Amino acid sequence: MTGGVSVAAAQSDVVGACVLAVRRACDATGRRRVILSGSLHPVTAAAIEAALAPLAIEIECLAPDPLGIEDLAGRTGWDLAALVVQSPDPFGTLRGFGLAASLCREDGTVPVAVIADPALLALGGPPDADLVVVGGHSPLLGVSLPLGLVYGRAALAEGSGETPVSGAAVETLGAALANDGLAARARAANDAAERIAARLRRVRGLSLVSGQRFATVALYLGEDKDAEAMVPCLPRLSGIEAVPAARLYPGWPELRPLLLLSVTGAIDDDAPDRLAAALA
Repeated sequence: MTGGVSVAAAQSDVVGACVLAVRRACDATGRRRVILSGSLHPVTAAAIEAALAPLAIEIECLAPDPLGIEDLAGRTGWDLAALVVQSPDPFGTLRGFGLAASLCREDGTVPVAVIADPALLALGGPPDADLVVVGGHSPLLGVSLPLGLVYGRAALAEGSGETPVSGAAVETLGAALANDGLAARARAANDAAERIAARLRRVRGLSLVSGQRFATVALYLGEDKDAEAMVPCLPRLSGIEAVPAARLYPGWPELRPLLLLSVTGAIDDDAPDRLAAALA
């Protein structure tokens, strides 16, 4: 599913796996500059930057990009070791790796794809990246593991080293990814999100935020609305999680009207109508 082989020891979180991937890119290219896309959550990007600081690697963290409008053209160059992009981002937006990978390879840069929800691999297949970091948290898989795996081209493999996580955790995630029904569940979650979106488009005063998302609907409630205050008013529905965007980015008050509805499992047939009634 990852399109590559394991190239580094399993880590206890995505940050650790990203750090390993960046180090492999620096070693392979002989360069010491790295760009972290705004698709990474600022807390994640800051943790990666702090872990790499003692290694004298120059890190450029792009501005947080909660609306998925980041333009990576012109960002790469002959001195860049790696460009790290996450999909889906914290708002469920699917980030295309094709353009980023093309820009990177023109300059000999290593494109690094961070797959926040491993269930995405069953839906879209392996990303076009030289290194792929896979996290261990997925509501659709029913797993939440302190785990970060690094896959990629065999030429980027590092020497043997001790893994800081148990083999059982790796096996658990591997078994979940190998489940024959995973692709069907991922498609069903995406289809459920589309059904919800189609129904909510007909609610006056609501706007759907554009962008292709993974099992997620992003709603703009209106300039004077607060998504945090709206959540207690919503019905508790099986398979749907409502998250105010401002919880993810507390320093961004302009995100207060933005509400994210994430599909985490099977939903009832009347769920879209019940959400529409509550949000009307």
